[in-house]
Amino acid sequence: MIKINIFGDFRTIDASRLQFGAELQALLDTGDINVLNFEAPVCVEGAIPIPKSGPSLYQDKNAPAFLQEHGFNVIGLANNHSLDYGEKAAIETVKSFDKSTTIGCGTWDEAYRVKVVEIQGVKIGFLAITQHEFGALGDEFYDKDRFGTASLSHPRVDELIIEAKDQLDHLFIIPHAGMEHCPQPLPQLVTLYRHYINMGTSGVIGGHPHVPQPWEIYHGCPIVYSLGNFCFDKDFKTGEEPNYWNRSIAVSLKVDVDSIDMEIHGVNYDPISHVVNLCDNDEDFISHMDEMCADFRDEDRYKSIIANHAKRMIDSYDYSFSANGFFRYGASRCVRLLLSHCYRMLPGLKRREIDSTHMLNDFQCEAHRWTICHLLRNKDL
Repeated sequence: MIKINIFGDFRTIDASRLQFGAELQALLDTGDINVLNFEAPVCVEGAIPIPKSGPSLYQDKNAPAFLQEHGFNVIGLANNHSLDYGEKAAIETVKSFDKSTTIGCGTWDEAYRVKVVEIQGVKIGFLAITQHEFGALGDEFYDKDRFGTASLSHPRVDELIIEAKDQLDHLFIIPHAGMEHCPQPLPQLVTLYRHYINMGTSGVIGGHPHVPQPWEIYHGCPIVYSLGNFCFDKDFKTGEEPNYWNRSIAVSLKVDVDSIDMEIHGVNYDPISHVVNLCDNDEDFISHMDEMCADFRDEDRYKSIIANHAKRMIDSYDYSFSANGFFRYGASRCVRLLLSHCYRMLPGLKRREIDSTHMLNDFQCEAHRWTICHLLRNKDL
């Protein structure tokens, strides 16, 4: 049997202070393949942030060496931060993983390529894809000569799955998508990830929401909608740290030619001691995960959670649209935003440039577009 361990999103600003606990390292040591999502390029002198919506992130240039020393050998780079500091930093990040297989990032042909690891005569393929935010290669006509990430909505993904069925024993897809901090996957992603299985994929193990989400066995194949943050450095003010930001799950798969068995582990990152370790005996976390999976199976409860999370996004979308001069009567920020917009238009005053990046991201990113459509259909926006 071949053992594959898959972990969530990783970002550190100082790899020298990071430590892996004994239980975590023991799990890594037993893995033939250890996978994670490396969420942000390494720091490169002279690289500048690209125009985009949301924060631009980088991480310690020594992080790739640290991860490789601890056993990670398949690195997902298809995420919404890989191109935050342009192609120069992204290319340097790929080069830094000199002992690993990187997936989901590069030129068009490199990003949309299944990478194959053969162990004990079993051919296992990996494909990393991301929702269409800044850096994603969404159209070959425009993006053929760019360096970027593979987009989960591109038809090439289905083509790769079909090709892999004839060439490989297993294909695992590592998608990066969903609504941040939401404990449940969007219905459209549930449909899409199940579609990947229907097309011939052996498993779909997702990330991006920064919190763990449910998992299921669909037609005998594992789907994990979000692993959460394996380790993600971010400064929060006291009391502002989101729930389960530092708690995640890891997936251990035992694979042979004809079968896949899945085991779920809890993972905890202590931002004070900077120790990452398993937390399989944490009863509160186990209870949370059980409840979350039960909510996913309860259609009414699941719909309610999705609707409530969508409503929490209304102010964010108001801001995106108002930055481009679009206002809704009755919006919570309408009066202040309208006065601000009028101020910009007054003669003799310096006109503030309209920033279209936020609204562009709401249109091109599948998760935001689906959520906005949900709000409009239910007359909440």
